[in-house]
Amino acid sequence: MDISLVGELTSDNSSVLSFEVEKNIDLANESERIIPSTVKFDSSVYTTAANNSYSYASYEPEDESSKHPLVIWLHGGGEGGTDVQLPLLGNKVTSLVSDEFQDTMGEAYILVPQCPTFWMDDGTRTYVHGFSDPELKIDETKDSMYVQDLGELIKAYVNDNENIDRDRIIIGGCSNGGYMTMRMILEDMDYYAAAYFSSEAYRGEVLTDEDVDNLTNSKIGMYFVYCETDTNTPPSLCTIPTYDRLKEAGKDNLHLASFETVRDTSGLYFQEDAVTPVQYDSHWSWVYFFNNEVVSDDDSTNMWMWLSEQSQAGQESQGSNTGLILGVAAASVVIAVVVIKKKSNGGAS
Repeated sequence: MDISLVGELTSDNSSVLSFEVEKNIDLANESERIIPSTVKFDSSVYTTAANNSYSYASYEPEDESSKHPLVIWLHGGGEGGTDVQLPLLGNKVTSLVSDEFQDTMGEAYILVPQCPTFWMDDGTRTYVHGFSDPELKIDETKDSMYVQDLGELIKAYVNDNENIDRDRIIIGGCSNGGYMTMRMILEDMDYYAAAYFSSEAYRGEVLTDEDVDNLTNSKIGMYFVYCETDTNTPPSLCTIPTYDRLKEAGKDNLHLASFETVRDTSGLYFQEDAVTPVQYDSHWSWVYFFNNEVVSDDDSTNMWMWLSEQSQAGQESQGSNTGLILGVAAASVVIAVVVIKKKSNGGAS
């Protein structure tokens, strides 16, 4: 690795005259890697009654004097495994512990479970069902192998944290995680206050009429976001038919936000012409969620503010009204350990 210093570099208001880069870093060793954006998270492993182990990341609010909501994020298909840095950094999940999100929520617990493979795994490393081929026959006998274990993990975490408001447990996720979000609320409809979905992979035709009736009559608020040009989980097969059936059935507290494309909005990343913002994969509608840029198509309900208001008790939460703050677009993560040598005003440090 060849790195040179170009221009002025400062640290703690002191000029950096030289630096060295550690050449031998064991990134598999958590004690040797420094990832500033994830330091607020704790990482743990939960072992279920069936002796299955799951890694998860979590965050606890600083305020211990009152109860706070729990926001659960379920990762997409590419962040499975045993290293919780993957679901935290694969997308900008770290925004959930940002000042902006926490202020909006009035402080919230955050739980990011990680499955060893992918949430739609039927137990044979095969997807429960496809989500991009309209001609694909659905096998309704298949189910995710993780439904029971994930429910057990979530309830164990809630039981271990007495300051979690049991009326304000919110679950959501993207793609595979959106599929799993739907499975979890169908499995335990009275447990969750709200569910939020981004480019979810649950085929609309898999929902039975009974499922639609139960969701319609439940207290669960639901918010969907998608990109119209998504070819991975086409909205015409997943989000739209589900939303339309719920809307037709009279579901309250139901919101939908759509985008034509997924573009960078930070003003930092451009295409080769240095003018046109970078366009991301059309599947990545969650970029807008993590940047607090999602408002519903019908009444401009801001998604973060909506999350802060969800409660099974039907009471508005203590979330701040300052939540309409735009975040920074998702970007690549660079990991490095730097040893800095600096000289300040006449002294050494």
